[in-house]
Amino acid sequence: MAKFQRFACILIPMLLTLASIVVTLSLLIPATWKNPSKNSAFMRLDARYVLQPDKLDKIPSDNKGYKKAGLENTNAKSLGLEDFYLVNIMNYCQGTFSVKGDDEHGVWSIDKCHGVKTGFTFQPVTLLSQGKALEEKIPQKVRDAQKYMDSLWHFMVGSFITGFGANIVTFIIGWFGLLSRWGSFITTLFAVIAAVGTFMGAVLSTILMNSLKLAFEKTKEDFAVTATVFVRPVYYSWAAWVFSAGAVIFWTASACCCSGRTKAVMGGEEKAATPASTAGFGGLIGKVKGAVGGGKQGSYVPLGETSSGYGQQGHNMDTFNTGYGQQNSGYGQQSSGYGQQSTGYGPQTAGAFEPYAHK
Repeated sequence: MAKFQRFACILIPMLLTLASIVVTLSLLIPATWKNPSKNSAFMRLDARYVLQPDKLDKIPSDNKGYKKAGLENTNAKSLGLEDFYLVNIMNYCQGTFSVKGDDEHGVWSIDKCHGVKTGFTFQPVTLLSQGKALEEKIPQKVRDAQKYMDSLWHFMVGSFITGFGANIVTFIIGWFGLLSRWGSFITTLFAVIAAVGTFMGAVLSTILMNSLKLAFEKTKEDFAVTATVFVRPVYYSWAAWVFSAGAVIFWTASACCCSGRTKAVMGGEEKAATPASTAGFGGLIGKVKGAVGGGKQGSYVPLGETSSGYGQQGHNMDTFNTGYGQQNSGYGQQSSGYGQQSTGYGPQTAGAFEPYAHK
């Protein structure tokens, strides 16, 4: 029963830790996929109609009828920019917007994804400045937003990496929690680091992406560049923290509540303490014999002449002399005088048994 309880206490936080690892990994790796439906970018920067704010109101909400609205041709390519940019925490992708089909629906196609870099910082001002005559037209609010991103983006990426790494360590050493509560305690420390890391990453990614979105939203009437924050990766970042926080709770419980005795968990049984075996009065009398065995032996006399009480019952027990008179222990026969002992196992005849003592 102890084995099952301990295993259940460890299994739950291990599964939560594994879930946090998988979710965090999905935020780091799929940024290089060219399929927009699989690419888990946090934000899309839409530069299709840059410097053409009048066309923003004509964009169909159902993503159909672009030709009818006169939006089949974008302005970004003519200015040396890409139609859109997908922003992730460690890289970004760029692509082209086109209109296809009888329903004239819009298609977002990723042309290139830049390599994942730990030192990556998304810089919209630098990116948009590559367009012709756009450097001086970039709104001040967007420039201010980039200043915050430059200082906090590395901290955000570092938080996600720290949380991811701590979760890996937690999952590896967590199996030692099966053996003892100390194993769970050490694992809990790494689980706390993972939870803090994923929490800081989720907070900073949410703040930075929405701050940039707000900056472009306030300047779209002049600059006509918009930003869209995708819900899925934001949910994933917070889900990673929820899984890590849940793991911390259960790791803490496994360190203080579930049985952590190694023998109980591994199937061994604790042996009950065995009391020291004794040899009874015979062993005690044997020690007395060793202490006084050097005394001079005299002749044997019947116990009846020197003892009383139970002396005639013949219990076949050792007799010994206390030196303080005649005493009877209730089991053996005692007589006076020092150093005189009888074993009670002397020679026997065919007649009645009669024990002897030293005289």
